[in-house]
Amino acid sequence: MEYPAVLASDLEQIYQVIQGGSWKVSGCGLSQGAFSCALFMSQYGASFERVDLRGEVQELFDRGCNGVVSGKTSWLDFADLALVSHRLSERGFIQIEQEFFFEDIDKLALAAMARRCQIAGFENSDLGAALYALRRFNAGATHFAGPIKGFVSALAAGGEACFVGATGCGNENLRTGLSAPLLFVSAAAEIGLVDQKEGIGGVSTLAEKICENVNDLSNTQTDPGFQTGELGKGYALLRAGMCFHRGDWITAGLQILIDCAYSVLDHGISALDMASGTSGIALAFDKLYRLTGYDIFRDLATKARWLSLKAKVLVDDRNIDHGYSFYHGLSGIGLAALHGQQDRPEELDEFLWLL
Repeated sequence: MEYPAVLASDLEQIYQVIQGGSWKVSGCGLSQGAFSCALFMSQYGASFERVDLRGEVQELFDRGCNGVVSGKTSWLDFADLALVSHRLSERGFIQIEQEFFFEDIDKLALAAMARRCQIAGFENSDLGAALYALRRFNAGATHFAGPIKGFVSALAAGGEACFVGATGCGNENLRTGLSAPLLFVSAAAEIGLVDQKEGIGGVSTLAEKICENVNDLSNTQTDPGFQTGELGKGYALLRAGMCFHRGDWITAGLQILIDCAYSVLDHGISALDMASGTSGIALAFDKLYRLTGYDIFRDLATKARWLSLKAKVLVDDRNIDHGYSFYHGLSGIGLAALHGQQDRPEELDEFLWLL
Protein backbone atom coordinates (compact mmCIF):
# COMPACT_ATOMS: atom_id res chain seq x y z
CA MET A 1 0.00 0.00 0.00
CA GLU A 2 1.30 3.49 -0.85
CA TYR A 3 1.11 6.41 1.53
CA PRO A 4 1.36 10.12 0.65
CA ALA A 5 4.85 11.63 0.70
CA VAL A 6 4.81 15.30 1.69
CA LEU A 7 7.62 17.80 1.13
CA ALA A 8 8.53 19.01 4.63
CA SER A 9 9.01 22.64 3.54
CA ASP A 10 5.80 22.89 1.46
CA LEU A 11 3.28 24.39 3.88
CA GLU A 12 0.39 24.33 1.43
CA GLN A 13 0.96 20.64 0.76
CA ILE A 14 1.19 19.90 4.50
CA TYR A 15 -2.01 21.84 5.07
CA GLN A 16 -3.83 19.93 2.33
CA VAL A 17 -2.76 16.55 3.72
CA ILE A 18 -3.67 17.47 7.30
CA GLN A 19 -7.03 18.89 6.24
CA GLY A 20 -7.74 15.80 4.15
CA GLY A 21 -6.91 13.40 6.97
CA SER A 22 -8.08 15.43 9.97
CA TRP A 23 -11.47 13.73 10.09
CA LYS A 24 -9.68 10.49 11.04
CA VAL A 25 -7.59 11.78 13.96
CA SER A 26 -8.45 11.57 17.64
CA GLY A 27 -6.79 11.50 21.05
CA CYS A 28 -5.91 13.98 23.75
CA GLY A 29 -2.35 15.36 23.86
CA LEU A 30 0.30 16.39 21.37
CA SER A 31 1.49 12.81 20.88
CA GLN A 32 -1.91 12.21 19.25
CA GLY A 33 -3.62 13.77 16.24
CA ALA A 34 -6.59 15.94 17.22
CA PHE A 35 -4.93 18.68 19.29
CA SER A 36 -1.87 18.56 17.05
CA CYS A 37 -3.89 19.17 13.90
CA ALA A 38 -5.91 21.89 15.66
CA LEU A 39 -2.68 23.64 16.64
CA PHE A 40 -1.27 23.47 13.10
CA MET A 41 -4.52 24.62 11.49
CA SER A 42 -4.80 27.55 13.89
CA GLN A 43 -1.23 28.73 13.28
CA TYR A 44 -1.62 28.23 9.53
CA GLY A 45 -4.93 30.09 9.58
CA ALA A 46 -3.51 32.99 11.62
CA SER A 47 -0.46 33.31 9.36
CA PHE A 48 -2.42 33.30 6.10
CA GLU A 49 -5.57 35.05 7.39
CA ARG A 50 -7.75 31.99 6.88
CA VAL A 51 -10.66 32.85 9.16
CA ASP A 52 -12.63 30.05 7.50
CA LEU A 53 -10.55 27.52 9.44
CA ARG A 54 -12.05 28.44 12.81
CA GLY A 55 -14.80 25.87 12.56
CA GLU A 56 -12.34 23.10 11.73
CA VAL A 57 -10.06 24.08 14.61
CA GLN A 58 -13.00 24.07 17.06
CA GLU A 59 -14.11 20.65 15.81
CA LEU A 60 -10.61 19.20 16.18
CA PHE A 61 -10.28 20.66 19.67
CA ASP A 62 -13.64 19.20 20.70
CA ARG A 63 -12.61 15.80 19.33
CA GLY A 64 -9.41 15.92 21.36
CA CYS A 65 -11.38 16.78 24.50
CA ASN A 66 -13.68 13.84 23.81
CA GLY A 67 -10.56 11.67 23.89
CA VAL A 68 -10.05 12.38 27.60
CA VAL A 69 -10.67 9.13 29.48
CA SER A 70 -10.81 9.13 33.27
CA GLY A 71 -7.94 7.16 34.74
CA LYS A 72 -6.24 6.67 31.37
CA THR A 73 -5.36 10.15 30.11
CA SER A 74 -1.80 10.97 31.21
CA TRP A 75 -0.73 14.13 32.99
CA LEU A 76 1.45 15.02 30.04
CA ASP A 77 -1.70 14.92 27.88
CA PHE A 78 -3.51 17.16 30.38
CA ALA A 79 -0.53 19.55 30.31
CA ASP A 80 -0.80 19.65 26.52
CA LEU A 81 -4.54 20.31 26.82
CA ALA A 82 -3.85 23.31 29.08
CA LEU A 83 -1.28 24.77 26.68
CA VAL A 84 -3.24 24.16 23.46
CA SER A 85 -6.50 25.51 24.90
CA HIS A 86 -4.80 28.69 26.10
CA ARG A 87 -3.14 29.28 22.71
CA LEU A 88 -6.34 28.62 20.72
CA SER A 89 -8.43 30.74 23.08
CA GLU A 90 -5.89 33.56 23.03
CA ARG A 91 -6.07 33.69 19.23
CA GLY A 92 -9.85 33.52 19.05
CA PHE A 93 -10.20 30.02 17.57
CA ILE A 94 -12.13 28.62 20.53
CA GLN A 95 -14.16 30.15 23.35
CA ILE A 96 -13.99 28.54 26.76
CA GLU A 97 -14.14 29.75 30.34
CA GLN A 98 -10.77 28.50 31.55
CA GLU A 99 -11.52 28.37 35.27
CA PHE A 100 -14.75 26.42 34.79
CA PHE A 101 -13.31 24.20 32.02
CA PHE A 102 -10.31 23.11 34.09
CA GLU A 103 -11.92 23.09 37.56
CA ASP A 104 -11.97 19.31 38.05
CA ILE A 105 -8.54 18.74 36.46
CA ASP A 106 -7.06 21.47 38.66
CA LYS A 107 -8.24 19.62 41.78
CA LEU A 108 -6.72 16.37 40.54
CA ALA A 109 -3.44 18.12 39.77
CA LEU A 110 -3.22 19.61 43.25
CA ALA A 111 -3.81 16.16 44.77
CA ALA A 112 -1.21 14.55 42.50
CA MET A 113 1.43 17.14 43.40
CA ALA A 114 0.75 16.64 47.11
CA ARG A 115 1.30 12.87 47.02
CA ARG A 116 4.45 12.79 44.87
CA CYS A 117 6.79 9.83 45.19
CA GLN A 118 9.79 9.54 42.89
CA ILE A 119 10.29 11.96 40.03
CA ALA A 120 11.65 11.26 36.57
CA GLY A 121 10.84 12.69 33.12
CA PHE A 122 7.86 14.70 31.93
CA GLU A 123 6.03 11.43 31.21
CA ASN A 124 6.22 10.67 34.95
CA SER A 125 2.79 11.34 36.46
CA ASP A 126 3.98 13.59 39.30
CA LEU A 127 6.14 15.84 37.13
CA GLY A 128 3.48 15.79 34.40
CA ALA A 129 0.96 17.13 36.93
CA ALA A 130 3.43 19.85 37.93
CA LEU A 131 3.95 20.76 34.25
CA TYR A 132 0.17 21.03 33.89
CA ALA A 133 0.09 23.32 36.95
CA LEU A 134 2.90 25.50 35.59
CA ARG A 135 1.13 25.91 32.25
CA ARG A 136 -2.11 26.82 34.02
CA PHE A 137 -0.21 29.31 36.19
CA ASN A 138 1.37 30.89 33.11
CA ALA A 139 -2.13 31.22 31.62
CA GLY A 140 -3.32 33.18 34.66
CA ALA A 141 -4.38 30.48 37.16
CA THR A 142 -2.75 32.18 40.15
CA HIS A 143 -4.11 29.61 42.65
CA PHE A 144 -1.30 27.31 41.49
CA ALA A 145 1.47 29.66 42.67
CA GLY A 146 1.69 28.28 46.22
CA PRO A 147 1.44 24.57 45.29
CA ILE A 148 4.05 24.91 42.55
CA LYS A 149 6.34 26.76 44.93
CA GLY A 150 5.99 23.98 47.53
CA PHE A 151 6.49 21.23 44.95
CA VAL A 152 9.55 22.87 43.39
CA SER A 153 11.11 23.81 46.73
CA ALA A 154 10.86 20.17 47.83
CA LEU A 155 12.47 19.02 44.58
CA ALA A 156 15.20 21.65 44.80
CA ALA A 157 16.14 20.59 48.31
CA GLY A 158 15.49 16.85 47.90
CA GLY A 159 18.07 14.09 48.01
CA GLU A 160 18.62 11.02 45.86
CA ALA A 161 15.48 9.32 47.12
CA CYS A 162 13.35 11.89 45.27
CA PHE A 163 14.53 10.91 41.81
CA VAL A 164 14.21 7.75 39.74
CA GLY A 165 17.64 6.67 38.51
CA ALA A 166 19.68 9.03 40.68
CA THR A 167 21.68 6.22 42.27
CA GLY A 168 22.30 4.07 39.21
CA CYS A 169 23.04 4.37 35.53
CA GLY A 170 19.66 5.95 34.94
CA ASN A 171 17.95 7.48 31.94
CA GLU A 172 18.67 11.19 31.66
CA ASN A 173 16.56 12.45 28.75
CA LEU A 174 13.70 14.92 29.10
CA ARG A 175 10.88 12.57 28.24
CA THR A 176 11.56 9.87 30.83
CA GLY A 177 14.72 10.81 32.72
CA LEU A 178 16.50 13.07 35.19
CA SER A 179 16.96 16.10 32.93
CA ALA A 180 13.25 16.95 33.18
CA PRO A 181 13.06 17.75 36.93
CA LEU A 182 16.33 19.69 36.63
CA LEU A 183 14.87 21.83 33.85
CA PHE A 184 11.52 22.21 35.62
CA VAL A 185 13.08 23.45 38.87
CA SER A 186 15.26 25.91 36.94
CA ALA A 187 12.32 27.27 34.94
CA ALA A 188 10.21 27.73 38.07
CA ALA A 189 13.08 29.43 39.92
CA GLU A 190 13.61 31.87 37.07
CA ILE A 191 10.04 33.16 37.32
CA GLY A 192 10.25 33.53 41.09
CA LEU A 193 8.38 30.42 42.24
CA VAL A 194 11.34 29.26 44.32
CA ASP A 195 14.16 31.19 45.94
CA GLN A 196 17.38 30.56 44.02
CA LYS A 197 19.28 30.90 47.31
CA GLU A 198 17.32 28.22 49.16
CA GLY A 199 18.66 24.71 49.69
CA ILE A 200 19.31 23.14 46.30
CA GLY A 201 20.66 19.74 47.27
CA GLY A 202 18.22 18.06 44.90
CA VAL A 203 19.28 20.28 42.01
CA SER A 204 22.91 19.46 42.74
CA THR A 205 22.11 15.73 42.84
CA LEU A 206 20.54 15.91 39.40
CA ALA A 207 23.18 18.13 37.83
CA GLU A 208 26.09 16.14 39.21
CA LYS A 209 24.56 12.86 38.08
CA ILE A 210 24.30 14.22 34.54
CA CYS A 211 27.82 15.70 34.72
CA GLU A 212 29.22 12.27 35.65
CA ASN A 213 28.23 11.01 32.24
CA VAL A 214 29.68 13.89 30.22
CA ASN A 215 32.56 12.23 28.43
CA ASP A 216 34.76 13.09 25.50
CA LEU A 217 32.80 10.78 23.25
CA SER A 218 33.13 10.84 19.50
CA ASN A 219 30.19 12.77 18.12
CA THR A 220 29.30 9.71 16.05
CA GLN A 221 27.95 8.28 19.32
CA THR A 222 25.84 11.33 20.15
CA ASP A 223 22.04 11.17 19.85
CA PRO A 224 21.18 14.84 19.17
CA GLY A 225 17.42 14.50 19.64
CA PHE A 226 15.84 17.10 21.95
CA GLN A 227 13.12 15.27 23.87
CA THR A 228 14.69 11.83 23.62
CA GLY A 229 18.44 12.42 23.34
CA GLU A 230 21.51 14.36 24.44
CA LEU A 231 20.36 17.79 23.27
CA GLY A 232 17.64 18.00 25.91
CA LYS A 233 20.08 16.86 28.59
CA GLY A 234 22.61 19.52 27.65
CA TYR A 235 19.90 22.17 27.50
CA ALA A 236 18.64 21.32 31.01
CA LEU A 237 22.17 21.43 32.44
CA LEU A 238 22.91 24.77 30.78
CA ARG A 239 19.64 26.30 32.02
CA ALA A 240 20.32 25.07 35.57
CA GLY A 241 23.83 26.51 35.50
CA MET A 242 22.54 29.87 34.27
CA CYS A 243 19.74 29.94 36.86
CA PHE A 244 21.80 28.87 39.87
CA HIS A 245 25.05 30.56 38.78
CA ARG A 246 27.12 27.39 38.50
CA GLY A 247 29.86 27.75 35.92
CA ASP A 248 30.76 24.04 36.05
CA TRP A 249 27.22 23.06 35.05
CA ILE A 250 27.24 25.61 32.24
CA THR A 251 30.55 24.23 30.96
CA ALA A 252 29.30 20.63 31.08
CA GLY A 253 26.03 21.58 29.39
CA LEU A 254 27.83 23.44 26.63
CA GLN A 255 30.10 20.43 26.05
CA ILE A 256 27.06 18.21 25.46
CA LEU A 257 25.42 20.81 23.24
CA ILE A 258 28.52 21.34 21.12
CA ASP A 259 28.91 17.56 20.74
CA CYS A 260 25.33 17.49 19.45
CA ALA A 261 26.06 20.41 17.12
CA TYR A 262 29.05 18.72 15.53
CA SER A 263 27.15 15.45 15.26
CA VAL A 264 24.48 17.17 13.15
CA LEU A 265 27.02 19.17 11.13
CA ASP A 266 29.20 16.15 10.39
CA HIS A 267 26.66 13.38 10.04
CA GLY A 268 23.26 14.96 9.52
CA ILE A 269 20.13 13.35 10.89
CA SER A 270 17.47 11.34 9.15
CA ALA A 271 14.43 11.94 11.39
CA LEU A 272 12.30 15.06 10.82
CA ASP A 273 10.03 15.06 13.87
CA MET A 274 9.91 17.32 16.92
CA ALA A 275 10.83 14.73 19.55
CA SER A 276 14.07 13.45 18.05
CA GLY A 277 14.53 14.94 14.57
CA THR A 278 15.42 18.08 12.65
CA SER A 279 12.23 20.02 13.49
CA GLY A 280 12.88 19.92 17.25
CA ILE A 281 16.65 20.28 16.80
CA ALA A 282 16.22 23.47 14.75
CA LEU A 283 13.94 25.03 17.37
CA ALA A 284 16.23 24.01 20.24
CA PHE A 285 19.36 25.45 18.63
CA ASP A 286 17.52 28.64 17.77
CA LYS A 287 16.59 29.00 21.47
CA LEU A 288 20.20 28.26 22.45
CA TYR A 289 21.43 30.99 20.11
CA ARG A 290 19.00 33.44 21.75
CA LEU A 291 20.29 32.39 25.19
CA THR A 292 24.03 32.41 24.48
CA GLY A 293 24.68 34.32 21.26
CA TYR A 294 27.01 31.53 20.07
CA ASP A 295 27.19 31.47 16.29
CA ILE A 296 27.53 27.68 16.16
CA PHE A 297 24.00 27.35 17.55
CA ARG A 298 22.57 29.73 14.96
CA ASP A 299 24.40 27.79 12.25
CA LEU A 300 22.94 24.55 13.58
CA ALA A 301 19.40 25.89 13.51
CA THR A 302 19.95 26.88 9.88
CA LYS A 303 21.55 23.52 9.06
CA ALA A 304 18.69 21.56 10.62
CA ARG A 305 16.14 23.57 8.64
CA TRP A 306 18.19 23.07 5.47
CA LEU A 307 18.19 19.31 6.04
CA SER A 308 14.38 19.47 6.02
CA LEU A 309 14.03 21.53 2.84
CA LYS A 310 14.07 18.67 0.36
CA ALA A 311 13.11 15.88 2.72
CA LYS A 312 9.81 14.08 2.27
CA VAL A 313 7.56 12.90 5.06
CA LEU A 314 5.81 9.56 4.65
CA VAL A 315 2.39 9.66 6.28
CA ASP A 316 1.33 6.18 7.34
CA ASP A 317 -2.45 5.81 7.61
CA ARG A 318 -2.01 2.67 9.71
CA ASN A 319 -1.04 4.88 12.68
CA ILE A 320 -2.83 8.10 11.81
CA ASP A 321 -2.64 9.83 15.20
CA HIS A 322 1.09 9.25 15.52
CA GLY A 323 1.72 10.30 11.93
CA TYR A 324 -0.24 13.55 12.26
CA SER A 325 0.95 14.42 15.79
CA PHE A 326 2.99 17.39 16.99
CA TYR A 327 5.72 15.38 18.75
CA HIS A 328 6.18 12.65 16.16
CA GLY A 329 4.49 13.60 12.91
CA LEU A 330 3.32 16.02 10.27
CA SER A 331 1.75 18.72 12.47
CA GLY A 332 5.02 19.33 14.32
CA ILE A 333 7.06 19.28 11.11
CA GLY A 334 4.65 21.75 9.52
CA LEU A 335 4.67 24.07 12.53
CA ALA A 336 8.48 24.08 12.63
CA ALA A 337 8.59 24.96 8.92
CA LEU A 338 5.93 27.65 9.35
CA HIS A 339 7.64 29.39 12.24
CA GLY A 340 11.09 28.99 10.69
CA GLN A 341 9.99 30.67 7.47
CA GLN A 342 8.34 33.51 9.38
CA ASP A 343 11.22 33.86 11.86
CA ARG A 344 9.00 33.23 14.90
CA PRO A 345 10.44 30.00 16.34
CA GLU A 346 10.05 31.22 19.92
CA GLU A 347 6.26 30.76 19.67
CA LEU A 348 6.78 27.00 19.89
CA ASP A 349 9.26 27.02 22.80
CA GLU A 350 6.89 25.87 25.50
CA PHE A 351 5.25 23.19 23.34
CA LEU A 352 8.67 21.54 22.88
CA TRP A 353 9.64 21.91 26.61
CA LEU A 354 12.12 24.73 25.82
CA LEU A 355 11.34 26.17 29.27
